[in-house]
Formats: sequence, structure tokens, C-alpha cells
Amino acid sequence: MKERYERFGKLLEEERIFEEPALTFAEVCRRIGVSPDELDACIFAETGLSGEEVLQVYRESEKVSEYKK
Repeated sequence: MKERYERFGKLLEEERIFEEPALTFAEVCRRIGVSPDELDACIFAETGLSGEEVLQVYRESEKVSEYKK
């Protein structure tokens, strides 16, 4: 599961999937090939946030970055 968690991180950091506004956590899980419940539990154990919340945090952070420019 750790490799899938790391893949999620790479999708966020390198591929910037959070820039796709309609993309849901479930769709990200399909791309990775993992059950949303499994990855969500792993993300929650590491961050205290759900997978959907992590996507939202990235999206909000991007908005703040754009605003500051």
C-alpha cells in the first residue's frame, strides 16, 4: 500500500492532478489501481485527512499562491 500512497503523492506533486477541478479522489484511485477505501485509510493514518480533503487542500493552496502573485 505504501507504493500506492507514494504514487498518490507523485500525482499531486509532479503531475499536479489537483488542477483538474472535476477530478475526484475515487477517479484518482482508479488511475492508481487501488480501492478508495484502502487508500483513504492509508492517507488518513499518515495525515489525519481523507483523500478528498488532501485534494481540496492542494486546490486551495494553489488558489492562495495564484492570489499572491
